[in-house]
This record gives sequence, C-alpha cells and structure tokens, in this order.
Amino acid sequence: ILGWIYAVSLLVREMVYEKQERLRDVMRIMGLQSWVYWASWMSSALIQLTGLVTVMTCILSFGKVLKYSDPTVIFVFLMLYSLATIALALF
Repeated sequence: ILGWIYAVSLLVREMVYEKQERLRDVMRIMGLQSWVYWASWMSSALIQLTGLVTVMTCILSFGKVLKYSDPTVIFVFLMLYSLATIALALF
C-alpha cells in the first residue's frame, strides 16, 4: 500500500503544476476535448501503476509471502485498488 503513495503524489503534483501554469486552458483553446484530457491522465497513471502492480504481484507471489494465493487474483485485486486510487486522485 505504501508503494502507491509515491506514485499518486507524483500524479497529483503534475496535475497541480499543469493547473498552475494554465496548460489545460491552452489545450482547450487549441481544441482539445475534455474527455481526451481526462483519458490521457487516466491512461498515463494506469500505465505507471500497472508496472507497480506487476512488481508487487511478483514479490507477493514468488517471494513466498502469499504462497497459497493465485497470482492472477492478487494482480486483479491490486489493479482494482489502483483504479480506485487513480479515480480518487483525478476526481
């Protein structure tokens, strides 16, 4: 769980920087639709956290921490947690 703190703090920091510099307004003036903007943030965060989830799944499954659990179930659980974390950070 502590692994997500750093990743989410970087995501929020980048969003705050973009808001301070009014880059979103510039992109909207240039014709960027709102759903494309949010989809880009969602996909960027999802790509970063997928790597983290993969590493965490390998550590938990093959490191004998959760040796009786299926790695697929661990991966799905952590991905759902990541999606909830991204939604909380973005919206």
